[in-house]
Amino acid sequence: MERAQQQDELPPLEHYTARPSAREREACVQLSLARGVGPITVRQLLAWPPFRGSARAPLLSDTESLCKAGLGRDRALAVRDARRLTDLPRAPFVCILDPEYPHLLRGIPDPPPVLWSRGRPLRAVTRIAMVGSRQSSPYGRRMASDLARDLSRGGVEVVSGLALGIDGAAHRGALEGGSGTTAVVAGGVDRIFPSLHHRLSSQIVEDGTLLSEMPPGTPATKDLFPRRNRIISGMSRAVVVVEARRKSGSLITATRAMEQGRPVYVVPADLDKTAAIGSNGLLTSHAALAIGDAGQLLPEVLPRPVPGKVEPGPAGILMPFLTRRPRSVQTICLDSDLPAEEVIAHLIQLQIRGIVREEPGRRFLLA
Repeated sequence: MERAQQQDELPPLEHYTARPSAREREACVQLSLARGVGPITVRQLLAWPPFRGSARAPLLSDTESLCKAGLGRDRALAVRDARRLTDLPRAPFVCILDPEYPHLLRGIPDPPPVLWSRGRPLRAVTRIAMVGSRQSSPYGRRMASDLARDLSRGGVEVVSGLALGIDGAAHRGALEGGSGTTAVVAGGVDRIFPSLHHRLSSQIVEDGTLLSEMPPGTPATKDLFPRRNRIISGMSRAVVVVEARRKSGSLITATRAMEQGRPVYVVPADLDKTAAIGSNGLLTSHAALAIGDAGQLLPEVLPRPVPGKVEPGPAGILMPFLTRRPRSVQTICLDSDLPAEEVIAHLIQLQIRGIVREEPGRRFLLA
């Protein structure tokens, strides 16, 4: 993957609500398949004012214009060459310009330009990621399954990585809860790994979604697993870690979540459990919050009142649409379906209470 720029160096991408044309969607695919052109470059191009909101514009531009957008000459030539890519995969996908693209994921520094999918179309729902060790204990799998089931019953879609152990338990629990689940896989959505999860993947396709930034047919190679972790955390409001070893891919997901401004929760385990050394360590080294059941987590992330935990006023209304990254009033209005004057009034009250901070450019974030 490209060397990522600092998040605050890149202009924010707006929440797209207009349906892009078929040519724009095809251009997103072409950019995503261009050699040497990764998510950072595509984001940079989409955010550059002359191209803003158009994937076709870079493909139709000359090398000089692409260099003015901040690309080196080799990468600019690769973008120009991408227009010649015509043998594109014929499979379902959602691109970064689509309204269905997860808006939280669009806000990370390196959002995938295209998400290939199988199963249920992506919806505007609250998502929580749950990850953990492949070499998990019965306790860990039980906790993951029970918590995922409770979250799912509360209307939350659980996101995980389809790995053995905690991931599989989380997917199964979420399917039992009724809100479905999303599995973000490292390879193509038609190349299920591990093979032991073929049956589980079929169940997810029936009542959830398989997602990947890699085109169909791509094998799940070792280097793709850390890369997909940013998607798991990026499309979720929070990340729950259940049993992670000292050197674990789950800790990579937790780190990416913190970089993205997502809260990280840990289900604690016995201190002498090898399978949980890494996750227990998060409780002290990264000040993650320990949780035991969905009752503690749902009020923090659910964008609607939870019985027994209703908070009236502006916090209860706007909190689901605020993050630790600055968001414009316009974007909050689009997400919340509230008029600008009402959003501004609520934001002022939240500022007075010290919950929200205003940044230059009339943009707001959680304090």
